[in-house]
Amino acid sequence: MKLSPHQARVLFPELVVSSDSVRAIKNLTSGPSLALKVMLKNPPAAGAGGETAGAGAGAGATNVIAELFRLAGPENPVVAREDHPKSLRALFGLNAVKNAVHVSAGVSEANRELSLIFDQFTATQERVMLLIKSHAIARSLEEPILQR
Repeated sequence: MKLSPHQARVLFPELVVSSDSVRAIKNLTSGPSLALKVMLKNPPAAGAGGETAGAGAGAGATNVIAELFRLAGPENPVVAREDHPKSLRALFGLNAVKNAVHVSAGVSEANRELSLIFDQFTATQERVMLLIKSHAIARSLEEPILQR
């Protein structure tokens, strides 16, 4: 799928106030991206407590957003290469804008983002979207990313 400028602004609201928003939105809309519905293979039992998703979620987290954050690594690939050298952004990211993948920061953000891409899909701690960005698709990185 190719993101429209409207979808890029909704998916990445921080770009609207960014000084470099035009370049970032142009990058996000420059070619096809791959949006995936991601689910935990063995979700926790109902009522089981999990860690709160977000950039600080640890490796022992029981929800898919935290697991995707762990797999993706820090948003800046330079930092990712130092701190998490096997992460997707360390291996496939070029810079802070072209960092290969997007992971929703939480369930409410995932629901907002998913409503733009998929019909009738509700995000939970076990289900969310992963976006492989257009620059990674242009470099034929979808297979290596998906194999990780």
